[in-house]
Amino acid sequence: MEYPKLTITIPHPQEQADDDLIMLDVRNRFEYAIGHFEDSKERKAMDPNMRNFTQFKHYIKENKSVLKGKKILMYCTGGIRCETASAYLNDIVNDDDNNNNNNDQSSNNNKQTTKSSEIYQLQGGIHRYCEEYPDGYFKGKNFVFDRRMTMDTNTKAVGTCSECGIECDVFHSGIVCTVCVCLVLVCKTCQTNGRPSLDNNNNNNNDLTTQKHTPPRRYEWYCKEHTYLSGNYFTFINIYII
Repeated sequence: MEYPKLTITIPHPQEQADDDLIMLDVRNRFEYAIGHFEDSKERKAMDPNMRNFTQFKHYIKENKSVLKGKKILMYCTGGIRCETASAYLNDIVNDDDNNNNNNDQSSNNNKQTTKSSEIYQLQGGIHRYCEEYPDGYFKGKNFVFDRRMTMDTNTKAVGTCSECGIECDVFHSGIVCTVCVCLVLVCKTCQTNGRPSLDNNNNNNNDLTTQKHTPPRRYEWYCKEHTYLSGNYFTFINIYII
């Protein structure tokens, strides 16, 4: 079955935001981390927190009730991923409505139905939008899959260091999540100095070992999805070798 391609243009910031509109980012988590849409009320686009696009369908199934009956505006870098995403959305979110259309019309007259979701995609993606509205709703940098890695915009930085939380919107080669190998934002200071690998709050001052040795510093990083594994999951254990 072929689904219709629907397009819409995000309005200029001077125009009022639609309360019934949900902006849905269909990119990977590291792309969202350095740049995403925010409306005039500073509401951020929904982040599926995906390692790759294959997880999108699962995310839609889990959030079907949130998306039901809304105007859903999807966006990605250039619009290609939205082609597949629009089919997923229509198939999953509006599935109940499609089934109801096949039922006897007389029985449906006595039922209160929920309106179908209106599904749109940003024509030309982030790239074209930023060309037309350089001071628009897109905040941060646009991630691109070439040597540039990112494209600057005229808006504020939105990325933060995954370790210390300071402003950071530059990815570095080899700085990836030790669990899923996604790119991770880590500032230069944390990269250079490392981070404490152990919780040192309960050190015993009478322990000669803790007096002579400070806790080892780790140089492995964790994305938002795997922050809870920080200090517990390592690829290399050489920091513990004395």
